Parts: sequence; C-alpha cells; structure tokens
Amino acid sequence: MEKVVSYLVKAVALLGAAYHMVYVLYPVQNPILHINTHLMFSLVLCYLALAERSKQGLSRIVLTLLAFLGFAGTLYTQVLYPQLVLRTMFNTSVDLIIGMMLIVLAVDACRRSFGWLIPGLAIGVVLYPFLGQFLPEPFYTTSYSLKRVISNLSLVFNNGLYSNALYSSAEYIFLFMIFGGVIEATGVANFFIELGKLVGRRFKGGAAIMSVVSSAGVGAVTTSVIANMTITGAFTIPLMKSVGFKPEEAGAIECAASNGGQILPPVMGVLAFFVAGLAGIPYIKL
Repeated sequence: MEKVVSYLVKAVALLGAAYHMVYVLYPVQNPILHINTHLMFSLVLCYLALAERSKQGLSRIVLTLLAFLGFAGTLYTQVLYPQLVLRTMFNTSVDLIIGMMLIVLAVDACRRSFGWLIPGLAIGVVLYPFLGQFLPEPFYTTSYSLKRVISNLSLVFNNGLYSNALYSSAEYIFLFMIFGGVIEATGVANFFIELGKLVGRRFKGGAAIMSVVSSAGVGAVTTSVIANMTITGAFTIPLMKSVGFKPEEAGAIECAASNGGQILPPVMGVLAFFVAGLAGIPYIKL
C-alpha cells in the first residue's frame, strides 16, 4: 500500500506539472475548466502526499479515499460543466452533494497543510450567511438558504472555490512553485547557504546574519516558508545556539528570516500573486 501511494504521488505530481506547462503554451480548455483541473490536481496530490507520510495504515487508507473523493468531485464538475452553468442556483441534489463535498475537502486539505488560521477564516465566511441575521449593523445580512450558499460557494464559477484566488494559483503560483522546486533540486539553494556563511563570518552576530542572508536567498527562489526553514534552519538554529543565542532567539530569528524571504523577487510568495489577481496590479509592477 505504501509503495503504491508513493508511486501515485510521483505520477500525479509529474502529470500535474506537465499539464500546467502545456497549458501555458496551448490553452487546451476554457479558464474555468482549467482552474477546476488545477483544483483536482491540488486536492489529489495534497491527500496522497499526506497518505505517503502517514505511519498508520488506517490513516493512509482514509487519506487515499479523500484523494479519490477530490478526484471524483472535480471530475463531476469537469464533465457536467455545461449543464451546471445552465442550472445555476437551481441545482439538483447530486450537484449540491458534490459542491458540499468539494467545500469540505478544500477546507480540510488547507487545515492539514497550513493549520487552522486560514480554514478558520473560510469557515467564518461560510457561516456568515446563516449568522448575519443575528448580528448588529453594519454586519447584519439577510438569511440565505443552505442550498443557495452551497451553490454560490462551489457551483457558481466566479465565487467561492472558483474565485480569483484559485485562478491566481492555477495561472501563476503553481508555475513558480515548479520553478522553485527545480531550483532547490538542482542545488542552487546550497549556493545561497554558502553565501550566507561567507557574509555572516565577517560581521558581529555572524550566525544570525548568516541565517538572514541564507534564508533570504533560499526564500527568493522557493517562495515556501516551510521549505525555507527546513533547508536553512537545520543548521542555522543549532549554530546560533552554539555561539550563545538562546533557543527561542535562534528559532525566532530563523522564523522571521524565512518569512521575510518569500517577499523577495524574483519569485516572491503566494501573497504577491493574490494581490495581483485580486487587485488587478501586474505582477511585474509588484
């Protein structure tokens, strides 16, 4: 089972990367179907990767099942897209079940990957149409039915799951993540680590400066805070502790440096693409 899941992760990752690279040059389907395909790859790959890392057999089976549900739900949308557009806000029971399933899977995948902060905000948005009638002005809103909320969040293809955030992810973020992965795999990240060592040894507090410089360089090409901390923190935190920094100081310095690395050009982080997609500001201008 473990080997099968591992092979599936590699196959889905390669297929997803190939599809996105081809779509850049040859748009093979309309934008809505494209971002739905992106959602499909994202959900399946997220759950399969979690299943691969899971140590418990039952947990691995459950996560693999969730990956299959993500594939089935997005495939339903992919195949029946023309009919779903025609019956917007007048969806069948099966439509609503699929829509609800996609909402739950998206929130759960986000929770498993990033913690509760972002999913908590999403859950608040989902609950707002039901609770707004009990809130004072200016937060008061008329009550909406469950069917309308589900339809609006998952089956109207310009809101909810299919809003500008998913479009930005499919059009920009995924491609830059591929670029960052290639940079990391080819050893370019090690160059920035060695550069940080070279700079850090020349200044007072060199271990901390080395952490900042190496995290800035790695963050500039990977965009991922977690990857940055994993790559650089493995040696910068022990080194800072060995020269007298307190453990909490070393951890805080590395966290701040890794977070700051994602706002450095040329790749920058997810936030830059969200700003470009939502505000309409060209990425090059940001």
